[in-house]
Amino acid sequence: TLDLNGKTIEQPTYAMNIDAAVNIKIVDTVGNGVIKTSQSEAGAIAVWTKEDVNITVDGGTLQGGVSAIFTESNTTVTVTGGTLKGEIFAIKVYGDLTVTGGSLEGDLYDIQWISGTIDFSANPNPAGITLAQFLGEDVVLDGTLVKLPDGYSFYSSKGNEREDEILIETIYNIDQTKYSVTAQDTTNGSFELSTGEGAFLPGTEVIVTATPNDGYVVDEILVNGAAIG
Repeated sequence: TLDLNGKTIEQPTYAMNIDAAVNIKIVDTVGNGVIKTSQSEAGAIAVWTKEDVNITVDGGTLQGGVSAIFTESNTTVTVTGGTLKGEIFAIKVYGDLTVTGGSLEGDLYDIQWISGTIDFSANPNPAGITLAQFLGEDVVLDGTLVKLPDGYSFYSSKGNEREDEILIETIYNIDQTKYSVTAQDTTNGSFELSTGEGAFLPGTEVIVTATPNDGYVVDEILVNGAAIG
């Protein structure tokens, strides 16, 4: 067990590099303990684990320029508490991940998922956690690969379309309100929605591209009857 005890462990690129087959648990009995990198460039990782490592995060803050935890194959990660922050993602999964508590805060997405399984089934509220799925186009996110608590499911603003071979999925509460987005027909030009038409969760980015025909310009764009530009 590593008790941060309110202290800070800081290194430029790798704050902790675990290269042996060990079981380690990170706690912080005092509070405000941090493991972090001082650099924000590519390769800056708070905790980098090699093969056959079992790591549990129960307290403290792990903060890396790229990610809080970056794993190799055969790694088991359990998050029961604490905060994991990364300027790209919070955790890279190359093994099995269980999240029952704590906070995952990746700037682009929370989890980069390469292989293994993910278990949120004992998490009281995993809504909003985003997974960047690199498992392949033929992989279906079902209850075998990802376990969710009752009342939660996945949502992707791009449907099953991948961007740069990545499928971004967000966990949401199935009772959460969605909003319908449609583009009405117009004359002398066309509209294109980046997401296509559909029902979307609050906060989903929808880019509207208006293309006028030759000899015309965009006069105004109305959203719910109100002009926005």
